[in-house]
Amino acid sequence: GKYPDIKKVNQPRSSLNGKVIESESQYYSRVSERLRHKARAVTIWDYERLILESFDEVRIVKCTNFNQNFQSVPGHVKVIVISSRWTNNERHYFNEDVLSQMKTFLYKWTNPFVKIEVINPSVEYLLVNCIVEFNPEDNGGYYINQLDQEISSFLSPISNSETDIGGIGGSIVPTMVVSFIDNLSYIKSIKKLTIEHIIRSGIEDFTLGVYQGGEEIETTTPWAILAPMQNHRIISILPDQTSSNNLEVGIGN
Repeated sequence: GKYPDIKKVNQPRSSLNGKVIESESQYYSRVSERLRHKARAVTIWDYERLILESFDEVRIVKCTNFNQNFQSVPGHVKVIVISSRWTNNERHYFNEDVLSQMKTFLYKWTNPFVKIEVINPSVEYLLVNCIVEFNPEDNGGYYINQLDQEISSFLSPISNSETDIGGIGGSIVPTMVVSFIDNLSYIKSIKKLTIEHIIRSGIEDFTLGVYQGGEEIETTTPWAILAPMQNHRIISILPDQTSSNNLEVGIGN
């Protein structure tokens, strides 16, 4: 209600813990979400929204009740969180204290019989091998570097979180990358493209799958993410150059 003694209320500085002033659209989103979950965690959507609303340092969150074999386990909830400081070049993980704070917070709003785990994602890597012809002709490797960065951005679990391309528990097929590259202005043609799916299970223990065409690459667990390697294997050929279409694959290379 309005109070005659108060002419105006404003907030010139950020709120507690460095939160910026809430915009009108953010206000309506927060209120509508609050009306839906009523500060209680009943559905997976509720868990995700409660975390996003209360922990600014979380950029992406996904809930699942699947075990490592992708089978539903009643009464068990895994909450996977990705930090807002996560980048393709620097993968930032939450420490155990912060994960414990999130878990304690969720227990306030949920059924006491539900078992909750809050975890960082495990990372499975994607390495793109491709033979391309640039338009115009590549000059000094400029377009190779440009394409390398564009591929990593496209495969990033951050930039594509809404479509689940490489996101938490996400999947991708090589033809999606082919279509993306084919639409870049400096690409004349793609001669060949494969993607290596690299899973690290120990310090020196790797498994590798090589995919092409419409073969689907999926995470091996519901809490893993598909993330790009920092550098991909790109071979540039000239218009009059014949290519053997032979791409060496394997971690050793």
